[in-house]
Amino acid sequence: MGALLSTENNDEYLQDSSCSEDEEDPEENSTNEEPHRRLSPNYDEITRLAYDLTLDSATDTTDAAPPAATMTITLTVDQVMVVENHLDTYEKVSLVYLLYDNPAVALEHLTKLVNGSNDKLIYNWAIFQNLKNLKWQEKLVEALCIIQNYEVVRMLGFTRDNLVVRFSPHLYFVNIYVNKIRKALYCLCEAFDSTDGDNLLGLVCPDFQNKGFNFKVYNPEYLELYLLHWEIIGYIKQDNLTNLCAILKVMDQLDWYEKLKQLIPAVVTHSSEKTKTSLDSKKPKSIFDDILNPSSSLFSLQSSLDTPISADNAVFVNSDNKYDVNPGCPGVCLIINQENFYREIEPSLQDLLPPSETKLDPRMGTQHDKRKLIETFEQFGFRIETADNLTHSDIPKEIEKVMNSITTESSFFVCIMSHGDEGVIYGVNSCRVHVKKLKNLLCSKNRRNLSGKPKVLILQSCQGTRCQPIASFEPDNDNIVIDGPSMSTSEVIPPLADLFTFWATVPGYGAIRNKKTGSWFIQSLCEKLTTLGDKHHFEDICTSVVRDVSSKKWSQIKEEVAMVPSKDSTFRKLFYFPPIRK
Repeated sequence: MGALLSTENNDEYLQDSSCSEDEEDPEENSTNEEPHRRLSPNYDEITRLAYDLTLDSATDTTDAAPPAATMTITLTVDQVMVVENHLDTYEKVSLVYLLYDNPAVALEHLTKLVNGSNDKLIYNWAIFQNLKNLKWQEKLVEALCIIQNYEVVRMLGFTRDNLVVRFSPHLYFVNIYVNKIRKALYCLCEAFDSTDGDNLLGLVCPDFQNKGFNFKVYNPEYLELYLLHWEIIGYIKQDNLTNLCAILKVMDQLDWYEKLKQLIPAVVTHSSEKTKTSLDSKKPKSIFDDILNPSSSLFSLQSSLDTPISADNAVFVNSDNKYDVNPGCPGVCLIINQENFYREIEPSLQDLLPPSETKLDPRMGTQHDKRKLIETFEQFGFRIETADNLTHSDIPKEIEKVMNSITTESSFFVCIMSHGDEGVIYGVNSCRVHVKKLKNLLCSKNRRNLSGKPKVLILQSCQGTRCQPIASFEPDNDNIVIDGPSMSTSEVIPPLADLFTFWATVPGYGAIRNKKTGSWFIQSLCEKLTTLGDKHHFEDICTSVVRDVSSKKWSQIKEEVAMVPSKDSTFRKLFYFPPIRK
């Protein structure tokens, strides 16, 4: 939840190559969203706060700008009429699917539309929103971006680049105002060709018969109509896509099977009479939303159950599907903190340096991240190992040394905070280390004691120097920087299994760091681990970190920018932290 350059303590931030902090997130799946609010704190104070933001990248190509309010989206219903006149039938179907909350109403109107009706469905929707005093302009513009009608967007006076960064329409799992399940399923429809659509309907039809549903036939060119009908009768639900996922798996659409499975898990219920409860009966927006809210019903439900819940797959956790974590020795956490850099002069290493004469600046604020990581992992009982200011050759040596010291500990974390670029991090001598090399190291050393145990690589560094623009602002402000440029078992475990990599930002972009309080990414991770550690498995916690960090905004020269953390996993089981020690 990020107000403009404001957190709990109104701290300053730095950018690790694609971050920004701005407005509050509206509630998902609601038509009563609050618009992004213009804040009006003291201008000098805002400027001071923004000066402390920086990027963890090898090349600082950004200049900070004073914070400003996010671009306000204002539209009138008359403009909506003009917009609708520029839409074809396919676009109208898509927009109604994304905008209308009631699937029955949407299906009724769309059925008439594809049969030749000239009803102004988008215009009527906007009028209805106005009559109920609901804020609808942002939702409409987000939907237009999702269907990629940027001609209309430009006609309304907006720029494509600003809106793409603000709404991330190309990312199926990111939503602001549009319902996240509808967006994901719309993206699925767009990814399918006619053959895929026919295969989908051909498999769903007999499944309907087996489940006692009445299969209705619509124009197969508009899969959204089928999805609305399936939503109405409960074949797919906002909190349960099990039926659709099963069909996708049969179709060998494993990519979408995994995407939807991870996006929204099924409803969880308990069999005992005393605790027989379902999340659906409490009507949360989704389990994902509850993961982000420690006071939610998911926590009260969790406390009443005898075994933990996996929000990913809606099964009760047992010894077969979770990693064995000994509360007495849950793991080892190695923290490598790179703060002060110099440029290597050894001739044989010049090809490992950043381009030209780039100098990597000191990573002010990184000590806050180090202290927070130590505090967080110590409270769970982890053995902490730290190393500061290592050269490129010393980083893998230090990791291997600590790995070889592990015997009975249940897991291994490596947290590296440094400058970086795409696929690499930097030693203090400004020479790069390929992250792939570190991942291979984690999967190959001390397999006697680490095979089958979760290994996690956490990287606070840039993967580029670019920032994702959001809106135009006047130049000023310059305190933002870039962090860049033997275990007995009968189970056969692949060497690259059980590894989880969590990077502060996606490839090509930077990661924001606050010179006074630490990075957005590490601070959020520590907060979520403390709040959720023993209640949710690690990957769900990381998802909540992604959500938290991606909601923040930061103003740079002439634009506002943001960042999204990236995670990659070969975990075979669910990984739960032990309870915090008293």
